[in-house]
Amino acid sequence: MGHIRKMNRGIFGQAEKRLGAARKKAAEIKNSRSLDEITELWSEFLTEHSRFFNRLGNAMEAASEKGWFDRALAARKTDKTMSYLMHARNADEHGHLTITKIQPNGIALGTPKGFLHIEKMTFDAKGHIKELRGWDGAPGRKIPVLFVPGEVMAINVMDRGQSYQPPEGISSVPVLATVAVDYLESVLAAARTL
Repeated sequence: MGHIRKMNRGIFGQAEKRLGAARKKAAEIKNSRSLDEITELWSEFLTEHSRFFNRLGNAMEAASEKGWFDRALAARKTDKTMSYLMHARNADEHGHLTITKIQPNGIALGTPKGFLHIEKMTFDAKGHIKELRGWDGAPGRKIPVLFVPGEVMAINVMDRGQSYQPPEGISSVPVLATVAVDYLESVLAAARTL
């Protein structure tokens, strides 16, 4: 009877470290206030995400668990979020255009009436609204003002001549990073049981 080889625990530990690095990048993305920094961190996150799978695959390359990893890798390729992340990393790594867009800060002036009369609007030196007077169809009614923070959004990417869209309903980079870390943690938890 043949010898059953187990996964390489040393390389498996490297996969755990890559998950830790991805988790750290995701936290930095979430806590950053600079949209340019988030864009850079996203690129670094995608690299760590890819490295996690590379190290995990290397740990199981000659092991009896390789079949399990092959199935995990196939699931990664069919999961819309994980597939997008893989192709976004490829597009980023191979220098194909940009993989994100910055949705700039803004303000929203709300009105249920559909029109707005602004009598006066002034800003302070930092660009914040200092004074806003007007009405939305009913003189004297206050105009609701909402600050809309800027955000870094994932966009369609090209990888090997094919276009890949962000998963439906999840184009926010901080949200994608969080979803991806949760996925990686579930893969690692399953691998630990082997």
